[in-house]
Amino acid sequence: MDPAHCGACDVACALDHVATHGCAARACTVGTCEARFGDCDGLAPNGCETDTRLTVSHCGGCGRACVLPNATAACTA
Repeated sequence: MDPAHCGACDVACALDHVATHGCAARACTVGTCEARFGDCDGLAPNGCETDTRLTVSHCGGCGRACVLPNATAACTA
């Protein structure tokens, strides 16, 4: 299906931080995310919701938790 007409004529997919959209079963899907973002919850309606440069539980990529023993972790760039 065409992401420019997903579910109906002239209903274009516009999910947050998504580089390429898809369309399946009349619903928008995530093809690929913009650089530094990830679809870490796997829910297409909110797009690529996670900034993987700053999110401790998804540092550098979805599911890559930053954990340091005896310290407070931070994710930067």
